[in-house]
Amino acid sequence: MNLKNFFKITRGSLVGALLATGLGANLLIFPQFGKMWINLSFDLPGACMPMKKTDKVVMVLIDDESHEVFNLDPGRPWPREMYATLINRLNEEGAKGVVFDVLFTGSSDNPEVDQKFAKSMEDFGNVVLGADFLKNTQNMNAEGRNLAPPYELFDAVVWDIGAVETLADNDFTVRKHFLHLPSQLFSSLSWATAEMVGLPVSTNETVKLSRKYINYNGSPMRMIPNFGIHKTIQHSERIEKYHRECPEGYFKDKVVFIGSSINTVLQGEHKDEYRNPAAVMLREAGDDRMLPGVSIQAAKYLNLVRQDWYEELSPNIHLLIIIASGIFFGFFLPKFKPVKATLIALISTILVIISSYNMLLYNHKWFAWMIIVALQIPIALLWSIAYNSLSLYVEKRLLMQSLSNYVSPSAAKQILKNPELLKPGASQSNLSILFSDIAGFTTVSEGMSPDDLATMMNGYFEAAIAKIQDSGGTIVKLIGDAIFAVWNAPLTQEDHNFKACQGALFLRDGIGEFKAPSGEILVTRVGLHRGNASVGNFGSSKRFDYTAFGENINMAARLEGLNKYTGTGTLVTQDLLEGIEDQFVTRLVGHFLLKGFEKNIVTVYELISFPDKAQETKEWRDCYQDAIEKFKKREWDQAVAGFNKTIEIHKDEGPSKFYLTHIEEFRKNPPPDSWIGEIALSEK
Repeated sequence: MNLKNFFKITRGSLVGALLATGLGANLLIFPQFGKMWINLSFDLPGACMPMKKTDKVVMVLIDDESHEVFNLDPGRPWPREMYATLINRLNEEGAKGVVFDVLFTGSSDNPEVDQKFAKSMEDFGNVVLGADFLKNTQNMNAEGRNLAPPYELFDAVVWDIGAVETLADNDFTVRKHFLHLPSQLFSSLSWATAEMVGLPVSTNETVKLSRKYINYNGSPMRMIPNFGIHKTIQHSERIEKYHRECPEGYFKDKVVFIGSSINTVLQGEHKDEYRNPAAVMLREAGDDRMLPGVSIQAAKYLNLVRQDWYEELSPNIHLLIIIASGIFFGFFLPKFKPVKATLIALISTILVIISSYNMLLYNHKWFAWMIIVALQIPIALLWSIAYNSLSLYVEKRLLMQSLSNYVSPSAAKQILKNPELLKPGASQSNLSILFSDIAGFTTVSEGMSPDDLATMMNGYFEAAIAKIQDSGGTIVKLIGDAIFAVWNAPLTQEDHNFKACQGALFLRDGIGEFKAPSGEILVTRVGLHRGNASVGNFGSSKRFDYTAFGENINMAARLEGLNKYTGTGTLVTQDLLEGIEDQFVTRLVGHFLLKGFEKNIVTVYELISFPDKAQETKEWRDCYQDAIEKFKKREWDQAVAGFNKTIEIHKDEGPSKFYLTHIEEFRKNPPPDSWIGEIALSEK
């Protein structure tokens, strides 16, 4: 494929580009339709990211085992005095901060416990409490924050409060990072934590308000150390065995997130769980397919620590990529055949996946690449296959029609299975060649109307071509009333000379009674020869224009013309009869020096019939054979007698009449001593 054709706008390329581009752009512009593919574009590479474990953050979880150890009622809130005990330990060990993904919206049944809990948080100082997000802005508190704040006793002693709300998509997966909008004056739990510990990023308002996506760094439950709360509280002797899992001093310089595990059956307090975006890559039943909300809060905080959150490409660039990919794949894939198009699509898919993964890994950027690999490339490939298959079908039908002018339908199907035969070009082949025409055609056609002439010739050629093709012949050309046919091309035929003789007899017998509108029988004369010739497709790959060139083609044409002088119907050369002499009934017509072939004597026979009809012609053939032998020996009187006798037996005897004419000439001008019976013809 040259470069000009590669970039040429075709119907297939245009439709392919419109399909792939339109599909991709619509799925991106209307995410309600393409949300699944957009989400997978984020989830799949994220799930394959290297896991980054941390020693900066710890999660303390309220889980089922904790309830069992302390023999607590799972239907009631976790005792606040145990929170106080935990905070006191964290304070003593020098923890960096405590973050509660637990709501404390009112007082408990025991004011003394609330005071104890408040005192522990006040003594520690670096405590962030979770608060619910109010969607009704008419309920904003006095500071203008639309949050449901914790119990005022606790709100007064902690560093800050933060919204525990997360933006989960319809598949219960949390991908977006913050809820911060310029009109909202509160912080998320993770941002409040960043401000509490003094992370540099917490002073950047642009970062705070920008749209970001969570980098889970694998899976939070594997990345971040986590313990049941019963393993962290030195409450009684019965849990001393857990001390070695969470030894003294373990929490030093760590930020501790406290919340409910998804395994808990706790009621009465806020508990949330979400789908792990890495679940698409998790196959074992024990894998953490669901994540507690506290693990997501901790993962968001770690993003702020490492500043490795993800960002989506800008909408304009995003749309530009989708449109460009749709145009590229939709336009170019239809230019390739199905196998090559499939290979290109597969390689392109791999390259897009690798590029997307590396973009997320090294640049922390992502875009909806799944729309490209799962939709745009497949739709472009399917269209390419469908378009090329349809085009190939149409081409084959057209080529079949073109081939049907040359060979039989069965031969045409064989040729179509071998594309090499259809390529333009020629080669030297040994052929059996047939030329035919209608005797006295000019006289027959004179005075006929064009319609009558066309009707007559269409009927004649339909019958004649069928007979030649029945023997495996290839019709090369129709020239006026003449037919040019060959055997052994384009399909190889081991017995092509036999088939050629067979075809000539089929032709003679099939159209022997074909009449002109005037009632006159059309007599067909045939010449057959065998020899090497240049043969091939001199058209194009889409139009099969098969023909042959060479002096042996001319020899067959001369032989057809020789019938006019010898009064015969079908003449064949000795070259063509070689090896099949016993398979047909023939007679020697003579030796000739033909126009254009004066250097070589051509031995010519008349093809009479198949062997089963030999007896019908034996009498006059024997008489003729004796006469021709006398002629070659210059025994003119005996030859004349033999030819005349042959004419008496066989009324349509042309060769005998031909020789009677030449004997008179040889009486006057005897041939040279080297003469073997040849006759020179000065005309074609």
